[in-house]
Amino acid sequence: MRARRSSPSPRSRAGAKRKTARTERRLLWIVPVLAAGLVHVGVLRNDFAYDDVRVIEALRAHRISLAVVPARSASGDRREPPMLRDQETRPLTYALHLVDHRVWGERPFGYHLTNLLLHMIATGLVLVAARSWTGTTLAALVAALVFAIHPLHVEAVASFANRKDVLALIFALAAFLVWIRVRPGARRWLGTAAFMALGLAAKEIAVVGLPVILLAADGLLGRGREALRPRPWQVRSLQVLAGGLVALVAAGLLAGDRLPFFSEGSIRAATEEQLHDYPGVLANAALAFGRLVRSLLVPVGLSADSRTTAMGAWTRSSHLNRVSKHSIKPLDK
Repeated sequence: MRARRSSPSPRSRAGAKRKTARTERRLLWIVPVLAAGLVHVGVLRNDFAYDDVRVIEALRAHRISLAVVPARSASGDRREPPMLRDQETRPLTYALHLVDHRVWGERPFGYHLTNLLLHMIATGLVLVAARSWTGTTLAALVAALVFAIHPLHVEAVASFANRKDVLALIFALAAFLVWIRVRPGARRWLGTAAFMALGLAAKEIAVVGLPVILLAADGLLGRGREALRPRPWQVRSLQVLAGGLVALVAAGLLAGDRLPFFSEGSIRAATEEQLHDYPGVLANAALAFGRLVRSLLVPVGLSADSRTTAMGAWTRSSHLNRVSKHSIKPLDK
């Protein structure tokens, strides 16, 4: 007589369901990550282009080094091309260039492979961060897929010289995930600060806006009305940040000529002689923001070279001429 098989207990069934759900969540990230790799796999056949060539020439001539700060001429101007001066403020990006050069020499395949892998890593982190923020798998999957295949990311993936943007995003997302997943305490602060520092060493844009996101995220990722109600310290912190931004803009407009960071020489150097004063920087930022929003929503007519003709009419308008007496060109670098 066959023994009757005992049915699983409710606890074991619940455990099996949780295990299945965890497995599905772990497999979910493969979809957008594979999409990111498949859509951009063609870059592996590419040669060096645009700024890639300048970086390779600098690597060949040993002008990129983490131990040597670019020299200055007697007049105070740096001798390196503007793009290569970034190694002072973006050492992590240039350290990765050096690693690629040691491993691959001057074979483009290896540099593009590194960029492709970085984009795939960034896509996976976008999925995890979006799911942590929204609490829904579908929204996170859509966000990650859009990020993986959006045409605006082609330049950052296809040109290894622009990997600074991908690196900055990776460490910014890592800082965000540490902040929301680690319990409040020293480990949370140290982990977040460490990833923010790494992002800053890749490109300074990594920490622009991130403090605001971290403040908004703290305690606001739960469910229900209470979770969506900001706490007093969060409101005060955001007010302080907003006040600091207003003060910074006012200082640039009112006393820019007397402040080193806002001086004409600093602005000329930072914008490769395209802008000459702080009002021009603000006007250019407003135009570039509008252009970015349009490109995100309607990604047509994109180019690796920034087109200025469409925005030239804006810069010649009487309103912007009152803001700045110099011509304004949108800067993407």
